[in-house]
Amino acid sequence: MKDGLLKFTVSGVGSRQVTSATLRLFCGDSSNLGGQFRRVLDTSWTENGVTWGNAPAAEATVFASLRSVSVGNWYTVSVPFVTSDGTYSIRVSSTSTNGADYSSKEGANPPQLIVNTG
Repeated sequence: MKDGLLKFTVSGVGSRQVTSATLRLFCGDSSNLGGQFRRVLDTSWTENGVTWGNAPAAEATVFASLRSVSVGNWYTVSVPFVTSDGTYSIRVSSTSTNGADYSSKEGANPPQLIVNTG
């Protein structure tokens, strides 16, 4: 994967404080660069409607990155902007010619956004 989009809807937080949010990805293909993670503010895209020609832009700031990743392992990154109920989008991109592949939501190990509250 050179580029990928993820979208999660968080609910049930209510008035509680989010103490941490962690994205978990299962690696299906190794890479020397697992990717850079950026927030996407436009969450109106749909899985069936988005193409790389109309994909929403990601913020310039990288909030997390993964170096080398190996097939068959879970990887986690902190997602600092998840602070309440809502919809959140993330773009993962790699400059490596051998970009990592992560399991999709249809795969056996779909991406997970784990939100902890206090």
